[in-house]
Amino acid sequence: MQRTLGLLLLVLMLFAPFCGGCGPDLWADVDVANLGLQRPGAWAVWTRDARGRAVTYFLDERGEERSREPGIVLRTRAGELLWREERVAVPTVPCVGFPELPPGEGWETRGLLVPRAGASIEVDPPRPQTTEDEDGWLPNELASTLELRGSAGSLLFLHRSTYAYACGVHGNTAGDTFTWDLEARARVDLRRELARDDLERAAREAVKREVEEDEVRPVFGDALRLTGLVPRYDARGLRLEYQLTADTCYACTKGDAGSYTTSELVGSQLLPASLAPHALLPEAVARFARSHPELTLGGYGGDEREAPPASSR
Repeated sequence: MQRTLGLLLLVLMLFAPFCGGCGPDLWADVDVANLGLQRPGAWAVWTRDARGRAVTYFLDERGEERSREPGIVLRTRAGELLWREERVAVPTVPCVGFPELPPGEGWETRGLLVPRAGASIEVDPPRPQTTEDEDGWLPNELASTLELRGSAGSLLFLHRSTYAYACGVHGNTAGDTFTWDLEARARVDLRRELARDDLERAAREAVKREVEEDEVRPVFGDALRLTGLVPRYDARGLRLEYQLTADTCYACTKGDAGSYTTSELVGSQLLPASLAPHALLPEAVARFARSHPELTLGGYGGDEREAPPASSR
């Protein structure tokens, strides 16, 4: 095996001068060196524990653990990609007035998918930062985090939370829950695949829940809107929750959709077509999930063509 890998690497080295700077296309040409460094196991399953710490487990065909690795590893048809978060500085400005505040801290989290060998992929790259945006908004402080909440095939479910202070009475938060397609290298909108009657059912449930919690000031109603999809895995398979959001007062802010909003997560009863292949877990992954109820399953990857899904019972 080592001799074969050595020969393959030698071929790649000899070929490299004729491809100067072109870099591997992770979706057209699989990087042989990358594949050679993969962890063993039929399945790679990434999880989070009760404290939110991520660990990836490598399982055999029966769902038994063969090894594990801290962090999130996405097994794709181009090899294994490691999820990394990188903090980068963004510009801020002073607040002119009395008292004058100097520029505060400014940073934003970038999401990177890093092959074990090869070039990284930046997830949902932000637009170039300047000291003034299109609306003339000048932040004195800015802090933006990016969290990978789940994955299903090439789809990544992410949430960006941003706090900004722009020299007003108080700072504000903004929440952005979105889906990003690894193969298309772009955001995708799954809302057109959702069933209208299922959304209407979820909206009625959210309104009822809000009224029961605050009979004096129900904030949901005609202005209710869908602001994100949140994946949830259990031992059977994948289900979705709708993030339903309405505007409210600053002091009434609730949920993670941002300041001046209140949001609820309501379970869906149907999956969009893009997620139908993940309705049931493969048997090996389901067996692992049943034996580790203390872990939250974030996603998995392997050879779905050779592994039958778990029984629907």
